[in-house]
Amino acid sequence: MTQRRCYNWSFFRLLIFAFVLGLTLSCNKNTSSSRSNNVPVFDAKGEMPVFSITTEEAIVDEPKTNGQLLVKQEDNELYDGKIAIEIRGESSQFYNKKSYGFETRDETNGEVNVSLLGFPEEEDWILYGPYADKSLIRNLLIYDLSREMGRYASRTELVEVELNNVYKGVYVFMEQLKRDDNRINVSKLKNDEVTGEDLTGGYILKIDKLSGSDQSGSFTPQNSFISQFPPPMAMMGQTINFLYEYPDAADIAPAQKQYITNYVTAFETALASENFKDPQLGYANYIDVDSF
Repeated sequence: MTQRRCYNWSFFRLLIFAFVLGLTLSCNKNTSSSRSNNVPVFDAKGEMPVFSITTEEAIVDEPKTNGQLLVKQEDNELYDGKIAIEIRGESSQFYNKKSYGFETRDETNGEVNVSLLGFPEEEDWILYGPYADKSLIRNLLIYDLSREMGRYASRTELVEVELNNVYKGVYVFMEQLKRDDNRINVSKLKNDEVTGEDLTGGYILKIDKLSGSDQSGSFTPQNSFISQFPPPMAMMGQTINFLYEYPDAADIAPAQKQYITNYVTAFETALASENFKDPQLGYANYIDVDSF
């Protein structure tokens, strides 16, 4: 990551695009004779970091499967340790190229924070398989651009992946978004902090589909709250649901739910009011306008 900053940013991106284009043409040329058995005739070359993962069982979408991760680059071993890995995503699970989420583990199989490819120490990581993005760099490009503007976005690095000795192609290694001093840096909130200044957060909400780990299978008062304002031109009773991400649905206290629900409702009400531009009565009273 440090070396990347030394290059002219636009020139470096041009080099990345040229490399990916060359790789794509090479893949199309070299695999045409082997498509009957779907086995590529090329191997990881090692110019990019190579993530070699071995597991004793097939990787599924929960629970995580125990495995071993070896990270190498140009014959230099960068990391060798235990992990627990699962398939990531929902509709993307139907792609031929799967994405994975994994945790780094210690010898007792407990979660452990480590630094991978120079990223700040953490335990939760993503190997994103950009199957629908044939350039392979859309997420990497926009996340890097965000950080160049001084706003946090997941750190990213192009890598190659081998899974149980089968080459899987070029992936984007990235940080899983979560509350952390080096990721989404909001204050840590305990479930007994339910009054005064403590109650104000931090909180992380998301507007998204339910994750596979949500056993309820639907939006409920336990895992989310509903916006008082339907989406524009909603014709089928659609609603906007804010999911509790941090603290999550299992940990957030009732008083914390009530506080963040009231706060978001007040913000949306101000935004929809005739006084929305007023610095005291409008939306600016509720958010950091620049970062928002």
